[in-house]
Amino acid sequence: MILQRLNMAITSRQLKDARWLAIGHPMALGDVVASLPLAGIIKRELPHLKICFVGSPYARPVIECCEHIDAFLEAGAVINDPDLLNRQGIDIFLNPFPHFDLAVAAFRAGIPIRVGNLRRRKVARLCNRFVFYSRRRSGRHEIELNLENLAGIGLATSFPLSGVPGFFGLTRLPGLEPELSELLDPGRLNIIFHPKSSGNGREWPASHFLSLARMLPPDRFRVFVSGVEKEGATLRRDVPELFAVPGVVDLTGRLSLRQFLAFIARADGLVASGTGPLHLAAALGIHALGIFPPRVDIDPAHWAPIGVKGEYLCLIEPCHPGGERCPDDFPGGYCACTAAITPEMALERVLKWQKMGESTA
Repeated sequence: MILQRLNMAITSRQLKDARWLAIGHPMALGDVVASLPLAGIIKRELPHLKICFVGSPYARPVIECCEHIDAFLEAGAVINDPDLLNRQGIDIFLNPFPHFDLAVAAFRAGIPIRVGNLRRRKVARLCNRFVFYSRRRSGRHEIELNLENLAGIGLATSFPLSGVPGFFGLTRLPGLEPELSELLDPGRLNIIFHPKSSGNGREWPASHFLSLARMLPPDRFRVFVSGVEKEGATLRRDVPELFAVPGVVDLTGRLSLRQFLAFIARADGLVASGTGPLHLAAALGIHALGIFPPRVDIDPAHWAPIGVKGEYLCLIEPCHPGGERCPDDFPGGYCACTAAITPEMALERVLKWQKMGESTA
């Protein structure tokens, strides 16, 4: 409370004059999606502010689809030339993760309001407004943790996750190319399987995706398999039978991120582990089923897909890391905790899905 009052007292004089606020978050796709509600709530509370996102080039297409973001700067360019922040007219710099090199850049640029987490002392030394929260073993969702940065500009941070879906702002979507649009079947539910995670998460076994594809009624579902080209090659090597299932369409390596966004928005649902596409699907308002391990900091408490149709499957029994079941030095792929979630469990969820506008009766 004292910290919030201090931030409010100091910033209240400057917020009226501020014109540009930057959010520095050069992280993975899921992290970027989780930071969009922060921008949305700032826009609602301080509508005179323009928002610049400082991120990775890979995530730029997502940022450009967000109605809350007015400009984009590449994080690497800002780190190399901090004056880019001044040329953009930045008055306030938020650093949610936080990122040390971006904190240095904001400090060197002399940005008037620089918000930092006091739990990261190395970063906090470069800041003049402060927040205080911990990510590790917090039991809180990534979006909730990002919203703690609102305190650094004197705004309330208490915001229910149930209200978050209205603040993603992914409304500036590109049109879907005709050849991709023609693949979608208006008479069936178009479901995306995204089996891989580029080695960044605990995946659901590809064999489980195969089993699920075989169990889905082909007269009701059409399945698309997505992923980058390398992931597609891995899937074709490990589970070639997946692409032989009648009605399954291989999209791996065929879509830019912009077109993938447009395709997700036109689809009816997506099944994946805790990857960026899962969070995009939830943010876009389609069915999004995430498969998670019951392990602290990568479990649904921290990474559940947040959206009006977001849901997840996760074992109730907590993971006990460090043994053969779930080793600490995880090499990628699936672990025993995700493999224990059966295709039948996912099938039960997916069979309840309906197309937009269909009655649930």
